[in-house]
Amino acid sequence: MYTQCPNCQQKHPVTVEQLRTTRAIVHCSHCAIEFDALEQLHESMLERQVEVHLADELPAKAKFPQTVEQAEKVKAEDEALPELPWEKPAQAGKSYWTGGSILAVLVLIGQGIFFEGEHLSQDPEIRHYLDAACAVLKCQLPAYINLDELSILHSKFEPLPANQGYNFRMVIANQAVFPQPYPNIKLTLLDYTGRPFSQRTLQAKDYLTTKAPPIMAADATVDVNLNIAATETPIGGHTTEFTR
Repeated sequence: MYTQCPNCQQKHPVTVEQLRTTRAIVHCSHCAIEFDALEQLHESMLERQVEVHLADELPAKAKFPQTVEQAEKVKAEDEALPELPWEKPAQAGKSYWTGGSILAVLVLIGQGIFFEGEHLSQDPEIRHYLDAACAVLKCQLPAYINLDELSILHSKFEPLPANQGYNFRMVIANQAVFPQPYPNIKLTLLDYTGRPFSQRTLQAKDYLTTKAPPIMAADATVDVNLNIAATETPIGGHTTEFTR
């Protein structure tokens, strides 16, 4: 291939190695100007001999040959030269960029797990996959908690004989496909006008027996059976609510 002087139209044969070595700056021996060889670069070779000279400060091997045959010889010699020094940082930068991208993705995943991990662990569809992953990684997920999947199969609040207080009984079922902790039960007593006058939150330790498992298994039930002391205000009704 060759380049052409934009001032005098003189043609100069060049090689890729010569363009890299001189940063594509060519000194025209005909009109003595320097120009960017890339702007006038052509693919075909000259059929006649031409003279080309580089600037005096360039190394001897970097000078352009005087003939096309010499250009081909220099090209073969330059192909055996090591890579130019300014090309190596580009390769290192590429590896740094790849490593930085991987690190950024890992940080993003870590942030997602940190901020949304507990929320994702409560999603029944995702929980199955997380359980499988933790079985391999030997990790432990946060407890599964979904009060909407707890139901009351039976509830009764009635006075005991001889005005000895009241008996409160409730059967709770865990309809989730995962075990979950026992809920707190907020018990509210109402008078005969329907107004609440007393309230207490029963924790699991208040209504469980010593033989109860530490956590409600999937599809399990628990029987709550408590005696409540008599109150000064006659009890006309009650409400219950699951809380955490």
